[in-house]
Amino acid sequence: MTCYFMNEATLEARIHAVLDVVFPTFREVKIVHQKSFTVKFGHHTVSVDLNDPKSYSKAVFDILLTIADKPIMLLELKKEGLALTNEDRDQGLSYARLVHPMPPILLLSNGYENKLYNTYTKELLEKDALDIVIIQSLIDSSFRLATKDLREAIDFLLNREGSLFAKVLTRISQGKFAMITGKIAELSKTIVEDFQVERKLVNEVFQLNKDGQNLIGIIAPAFYGKTNLLFQVYSKCALAQGHFVFFIDCKDHNYSIFQQLANEFSRELSFAVSRDKVHDWLNASIRHIDGSRFFILIDNFNDDIPEPVKEEIIELIDLFKETRNSLIYTIDEFSYKKLAHIEDRKYTTIIGQRSKLLMLDEFDIEEYSSANELLFRKFNASIGHGGQFAVEYRHPRIIRQMAIAMSSLTIKSGLYAKIHSIPNVDSLRHFANSEIFTNSVRKAYAQLATAFIKDIAIHHTNSDLHIAAAGNGAVQLSTYKALYGKDHKKLVRSGLVIVREYKDGLTLILPKIPELLAVYGIDLIEEIILKEYDGTNINAVCSHFLELVSGFPYGDLVACGVLIKLGRSEHYILFSQLVQRLMDIPPRLDGITAGTRVVLFSEDFGHLYVNFEDDMGEEGFIGDFFPYIILSLLCELPMGLANHGDNHALSFHLHLLNKIASSKFLLVRPYMQTFRKIQPVLTFQPKKVGTITSGKEGIVEPIVQSIQECVFKIPDVVERLYEDGMADRNFILLWRVYLAVREFYDSPHPELYAFASKFKRSFDPLFADMMADILADDDPDPSFREKLKMLTKDFQS
Repeated sequence: MTCYFMNEATLEARIHAVLDVVFPTFREVKIVHQKSFTVKFGHHTVSVDLNDPKSYSKAVFDILLTIADKPIMLLELKKEGLALTNEDRDQGLSYARLVHPMPPILLLSNGYENKLYNTYTKELLEKDALDIVIIQSLIDSSFRLATKDLREAIDFLLNREGSLFAKVLTRISQGKFAMITGKIAELSKTIVEDFQVERKLVNEVFQLNKDGQNLIGIIAPAFYGKTNLLFQVYSKCALAQGHFVFFIDCKDHNYSIFQQLANEFSRELSFAVSRDKVHDWLNASIRHIDGSRFFILIDNFNDDIPEPVKEEIIELIDLFKETRNSLIYTIDEFSYKKLAHIEDRKYTTIIGQRSKLLMLDEFDIEEYSSANELLFRKFNASIGHGGQFAVEYRHPRIIRQMAIAMSSLTIKSGLYAKIHSIPNVDSLRHFANSEIFTNSVRKAYAQLATAFIKDIAIHHTNSDLHIAAAGNGAVQLSTYKALYGKDHKKLVRSGLVIVREYKDGLTLILPKIPELLAVYGIDLIEEIILKEYDGTNINAVCSHFLELVSGFPYGDLVACGVLIKLGRSEHYILFSQLVQRLMDIPPRLDGITAGTRVVLFSEDFGHLYVNFEDDMGEEGFIGDFFPYIILSLLCELPMGLANHGDNHALSFHLHLLNKIASSKFLLVRPYMQTFRKIQPVLTFQPKKVGTITSGKEGIVEPIVQSIQECVFKIPDVVERLYEDGMADRNFILLWRVYLAVREFYDSPHPELYAFASKFKRSFDPLFADMMADILADDDPDPSFREKLKMLTKDFQS
């Protein structure tokens, strides 16, 4: 189609020139011309917009003329010199008949020839000029259009003007998204419109469309925010000029997509619309949208949808080929493999051939920061500084769970709720108790936990399985099938897990909701060790305990959960013995020497073997801090000795805090679920001190968070801990206490502020002296020490 462009001034002059001829009195009756108006398709309205004539690329300009906001005439202004055709007449009458209320007159003009038509009868008006009396008489004698005439008007426009049908589909999609949009606590609603964390993948989708990619697949496990990502694509299209969207949720389409659309149009228009007619309109939209882009968004695409629906989606993929439009679908990895490849044959389907795949992962650091800002803006709540290192807070479903919890709080003006920067056992249970998980999901994960524990028994004889399962909760498919038979097929199709085949026939089920697996593990492990414990075999029980918990996702929280349950029950003696035994397993750091072989496991690539030909020196090491991490988390709960007076009841807790907080190693929780999202922690390693975290990183060690919790619950113990650290010149302990207490320097709570102020008055003046002593490293030059003292004042902040 040839494009014609006209600026605003030229358009105004053309309109006035035509009206001077056919309606000489138009200025007297105050006619207004509207360059933006709507036409109606049942309950759906779409706009015809000429507010920017320079961007309007059609040969005919549509202008609605009104008096006192009532339509009186539709002016179809054609490029000067182009002949007026019957097709121009039919298009103008079709538009006019769908304007509400209907203008009685259509005026076609090319600047030299003017033709007037009665909108109701389609008859040519044999008049050279109009006045208000003529127009009023036409309005008075008007009648309701017959259904046949309305059908013809709609059919003509939707076949000829592809953008109109695309606009109707966009309105239908708006309604579909509205049905699954709700408030933050409405977990039956997938989308919360005012709590959207913009995903970077959205920009990648639009870039791929711009690059000419017609088929885009978004792969992600269940509960990773696939529907929200499609909503963000839709929202961005709604803001863009000339972008149209049709949203299809495969869960709602149990029969033909085209037939469902035909039914929708039949209801809206009050006359029968066939499936074939919808197909024709859609085809016209795809092929004839000049200067616009059309996006079809397909959610929950999978191999189990009915064949007719699947075939229509394949047809849409084919229709989109070599257009400016894109079909975007969401799918889990298992379903993609089924749809993209023919089983047992080296053959790729049209989906596998044409799809450009994008992986929707957890939040990256910038997306996490946006989520935390949203929490603060909407609910006066914020994850504490240091939360950027917690992989749990990268999951959209967990952020929403925290938002729901915060939305129920009443927070005084000027205050905000702080969420632990490091998740604890209560956090884990809160994540797992989400109503978003149905009973069938919970049943599946309870079964997985049982199967995982059964597999642990053979970890010591199957090193590949042991490495693959460590921290991931991976279960052999054969184990699950042996326990639960045919349930494995249902589990695999659910999208709740990924099934991967690795070397030597090892096929694993990898869970994608690790918090559920972890919570079910707590009760199972407690039951196992209680059966094993006979009062004399604590070493064997502790070893088995560590073996069981270390394999689970969030194994440190699982271990802490088991210990808390024991400590709060009649089994407190076993609790006490396990804690004492864990204290006797200090952090271990083994250097990497020449010939060392390290085996890693990646969900994406399987087992990775790294051979070291040379010694790695101080930079290379393998560490095991797991027992101390468990104790670090446990330290936030006051632990007293039975049968002691108040003065000594908490002496054990003080001893435990001192022992853990004095460790020279960096005691951060293990990153077991992912390699891709690990954030490096800025640390320093002064000689004779150990590894200390930079104050800029926030709270990243569980022991620091536990000290902070103790300030709330047992401040006297923290005060004694600080006094012991000062007496021993124990800098690493004092630094951890400082990181815990400094957040209360500006606290609005009088007791916390008083505690922190007392600490600050004591610690701040000594900090530079202590750091200078550490860094001087026995240098006899006193001036060097003074320079260091000045330099280290900045480090504290």
